[in-house]
Amino acid sequence: MPSKELLAFNEKTNTVIAVACVSVGVLASSKVLFGLGVVAGIGAGVSHIEKKKL
Repeated sequence: MPSKELLAFNEKTNTVIAVACVSVGVLASSKVLFGLGVVAGIGAGVSHIEKKKL
């Protein structure tokens, strides 16, 4: 089981990646980058939920 600190780091990293990918994906009309941003956002949500369970 990962530590709370590792989950917090993972959540922050996924959030930054999500915002960057979605922003660039929208500006460049790139469905791939937009999709990666959505997946990273979902990963951040999962990390947040797991962090709360600890």
